[in-house]
Formats: sequence, C-alpha cells, structure tokens
Amino acid sequence: MTKGLDLTLDDVAAALTAIDPHDRHTWVQMGMAIKSEFGELGFADWDAWSSRSDKYKPRDAKLVWRSFNRSGVSIGTLVAEARRNGHEIKAGELTKEEKRQRKQDAEARRTQRVEEIERDEQALLAWNDRVSDTVSRLINEGLLDTSGVSPYLQTKKVRAYGVYFVPWPFLWVTHIETETIEIINDKAGISYFFERNKRGEIDIEKTSFRYLKRGTIVVPMRDVSGKLVDCQFIFASGKKTFPRFGRKQCLFHVCELQDSAALKQRPSIDGHLIASDASVICFAEGYATAASILQATGLPVVVTFDVGNMPPVAAAFRGVYPDSDMIFCGDDDNAGREKAEAAAKLVDGLTVFPDFSCTQEAAE
Repeated sequence: MTKGLDLTLDDVAAALTAIDPHDRHTWVQMGMAIKSEFGELGFADWDAWSSRSDKYKPRDAKLVWRSFNRSGVSIGTLVAEARRNGHEIKAGELTKEEKRQRKQDAEARRTQRVEEIERDEQALLAWNDRVSDTVSRLINEGLLDTSGVSPYLQTKKVRAYGVYFVPWPFLWVTHIETETIEIINDKAGISYFFERNKRGEIDIEKTSFRYLKRGTIVVPMRDVSGKLVDCQFIFASGKKTFPRFGRKQCLFHVCELQDSAALKQRPSIDGHLIASDASVICFAEGYATAASILQATGLPVVVTFDVGNMPPVAAAFRGVYPDSDMIFCGDDDNAGREKAEAAAKLVDGLTVFPDFSCTQEAAE
C-alpha cells in the first residue's frame, strides 16, 4: 500500500477520473501502477478508464495489460498523477459494514476477472491451433516452396536454411468474429478482396489480413517436440511480421548446414531440430543474424525471434540438450545484452556480441 494511504480500488477509480487516458505513456504508466498494487483485480477499473479514450480497443487493452509485470512502477505513480491533476486521494477509516461490502465487491471483481482470463486464454489457445493448422496447410498444399529467390536474403548475404519461399502471391485473412482463417491464392479472389477493402466493405475491426508476395520468405517456428506451431513472414523489404493470434513464446527455428554430419544423425521427426549429440549450440534473435553466425562458424544456431524469447527457448533446449555448450549471440544494445546474459545465466552458457559491420562492408 502507498505510504500513509490505505487505498482501495474505489479510491483508484475515483483518482482515474481526474487523469486523461488519451496519452499512451500515461495510459501505460497507470496500468502498470494499478497492476503492481492490485494484480489482476485492477484490470476492470483500468479498462473502464481506458475506454474513455477514442483510441481504445478492448483486445489491445487486454494484451497490453498482460505485458505488465508486478515490478517497476508503483501505485505512487498514479497518486502523483492524480494530484498533478487536482485530485487529492483521502482514504479514511471505514466502518465494519463498509469494509465487508468492499471485500465482497473485490471478490466479485476477482471472480469475474478470473473467468474472463480463462475465457481469453481458451480463445487464444484455439486461435493458436488455427494458425498452426494454416501454416501446415500452406506447406502441404504447395503454397510454400523449399527453394526460391529472396531479395532479403540477397541483401543480407545469407543463404536459406530450412525456410520456405512464397512462389506466388496469396492472402492470409483472419476473420475475428467468425474465428476462421481464409487463404485466398487466386488472382481474381485477391483482386476482389482489395476492391472490397478499397470500398470500405472490409471491417478492419473484424478482419485482419497479410498479403504475401513472391519474394517473401516464411520462417517456420517449432517447439522442442518438433511440432510446427507458427511462422514468421519476412518480406523482400526486410519487414517482419507474424500471423494474427499466433504464438511466439518458447518457439524457435534452427539454422544448420544441410550437409552436416549432425543433420544426418538427427532423429527422424518433423522439424529442424539439432542432432542429439550437438556439442555447441548458438542462439540469436533474428534469422539473418543466425544465418550469418552459421556461415562464419559452421555451428548450428537457434533463432528465438526476439530478445525476450531467448531465456525460455534456452531453458527448453537445456532440457533436451543437458550437456551441450550454449553460446548466446545477443544484439549489441541494452536489451540485447540484458536478455542474452539472463539466458546464459539461466542455463550456464556464454555470451558474445558479434559485430557484422566489417563482414557486410566486405561483401558489398
């Protein structure tokens, strides 16, 4: 509790009325402050306050709330912001009846929020399965190829290691309301979709789409069992994105030499996993970095897709490869160093921060 104040969620709700939710920084700070003090119980009041903004989107609010941890910003931040806006919180002594009523109200809010979280989690898991099934469908139906041309790979001076190519354009359309994913790969169908979108007939709140052109590469994302779960799209321009409602946490892709002895010894399962006797395993955030490290060292490299995913992927690999040496090749920035070092500490590994500038200049 804030020093000198025995705050309740009613006090927080009253304080929020004096704060403008339109500024994103303030919006995030207030959410972090509330969650640090009340945990999941605080979402309902923060969400209700958030809805006053014309930028409010319910699903975005839930996703941002989930990203908050219970440390960093304290409830004092909210108190100070309220005071700057002329609202003084005065939390006095409550009668026994008022305390009882507030406890009942808090319990009701907690129960409601737990039910909402469970429903959201189940819905998200169902979407994860749909995304996984759709990625497999693209491969099985020949909409992705194991060879092709990628301007992105050419620019980065790296080869293709277990990635797929888009041989001809298609649309990945996510229908949120009907909970379905549609693939449109005929020219007439694609043109008709964009015509409807231009006329404003596509509700962007209910429909999300990715247009995959020739030259795009698709990086498969697997779990440690080898199951294909999701994918990353890397466009010719270098822009990266993922399917809507896909899963990233604890997923990876492995870059390794196609003619390596290790590859030939790998267990016969569906996935680009390292041979069980791999003595050294490297980890990197992005595909191009991983491929560059492989080409420079010959060592297999695990792509974690972002720095925050490096520690959980490392932990999963340590469970499968308990005796391997693990090297974490982090990006040379604050976040890259922090997460790479955290991952290395977690699995008793080493960190390096490669500089490819000289190599790239020489290649150019």
